[in-house]
Amino acid sequence: MPHDVVPPGVLNKKPNCIELETKSNFNKDDNGKRNDIESQPPSQVNARRISSAGVCEFCAMDNALDDSLCCLFCRNHFHVICSFLDNAGAKKYFADNPCNKTFFTHFKNIDPSKRFGNFVFVCDKCITKHEEGKASDVQTHVQTLNDRVTSMEGSLSEIKALLEKPFKSNESCIAAQRNRSCTTQNVWHNPERLKVVKSKTPAKLVIDKADTEDSLSDKDLEKIIVNCSIPVESSFEDKSGSKILVLGSSSDRDKLKARISEAFPSQIVKSPAVRLPTISVANLSTQFSHEDLENMIFSQNPDIKNQCDNGSTLTVLSVRPQRSGKRFYASLKVSQDIRDLIDQSLKNKLYVGMSRCDVYDHFHVKRCNRCQKFNHYKGQCKASAPVCANCSEDHETNSCTKAGLDGFVPSCINCKRNSCSEGHAHAATSKVCYSYIAAQENLKKAIASKNGI
Repeated sequence: MPHDVVPPGVLNKKPNCIELETKSNFNKDDNGKRNDIESQPPSQVNARRISSAGVCEFCAMDNALDDSLCCLFCRNHFHVICSFLDNAGAKKYFADNPCNKTFFTHFKNIDPSKRFGNFVFVCDKCITKHEEGKASDVQTHVQTLNDRVTSMEGSLSEIKALLEKPFKSNESCIAAQRNRSCTTQNVWHNPERLKVVKSKTPAKLVIDKADTEDSLSDKDLEKIIVNCSIPVESSFEDKSGSKILVLGSSSDRDKLKARISEAFPSQIVKSPAVRLPTISVANLSTQFSHEDLENMIFSQNPDIKNQCDNGSTLTVLSVRPQRSGKRFYASLKVSQDIRDLIDQSLKNKLYVGMSRCDVYDHFHVKRCNRCQKFNHYKGQCKASAPVCANCSEDHETNSCTKAGLDGFVPSCINCKRNSCSEGHAHAATSKVCYSYIAAQENLKKAIASKNGI
């Protein structure tokens, strides 16, 4: 199997390659084929690219596109099954070809929709360019660290010289310094204030929307906040109309919650619910209904049933076909203690029916197909204009006219907005989008937290 494989659908695309300069030392016979190919070791010949006429620059095969791979970055096509005629006129294949013909023929005939995973091919030139860029970044980082160490050495020498000098002070100066330390406002010299500072954590309070006459108005809320001397960092409304207050600490949140409940008993005031982990249960034998799957999990995994009887949560969200084969996978929302139980006691396995199924963490980030931003879908989009997922210009993605052109390089609007150091030469829908991966990591941190908001 080759170390690089072609992306699904690449073999059927129109070639997008650059006309290459022919080498003057190539000897050709009357039919235009190279007759010196056997005399040159394949490792010394790097010209496997295919010209715009569809001819391999290495073995001169004129229908080389049939056995070609397209580089993910430069979009050039490369002939991967080069052949030559031996002295007896028999067709032979080079031993250092990226893959053998049996594998390539099998891979090419597979329906792209049934291939498992993502397949990419990157040529040596693009790999070298990428590695040179990484080496340059490492060299720059090392030089920066070296400069900082040199600067610190100079500062430490000055401090050492000051410490070696004799220190003279009288008793009055020492007493005055001690008194100042006891009465200072510096929090690090005051244990009580230090305890308060360390106990502060960001907190939120949700005030449900109410249309009754005696409901809490914005003016009443502001009056309570001012009278109680509670600092509020920010406030906003969610899509349901409820008001969200962001306070500096959980103690401020509890204080304001108690004061609102006292002044307006009918007003619903609560803390936001902690987002629960989502898991995927793979390789289900049947597309079970939500109720049947939940009952089977409880019946065959009694520890989970006991936890849920004591107040824990396990909810089936969906059951869908997997990409390959005839198996299915389910998405479940569980409480943190259930996730810990599956991880530690059940070794990330669940007994379902006649199978012992694997369990994986699932971190799905919403992405809008209109503006391409995260954490909402098209139905909730409030952007003034659409953004194309292919070229990042102001139009709908399905009306983009550039994506099908030769030499087109996609541009991700999210990575452009975030100025990603890895670049933005990919579509906003790509699974290797750096902004999408960062959003997944942020979601992972938010879900993994066991503390209240």
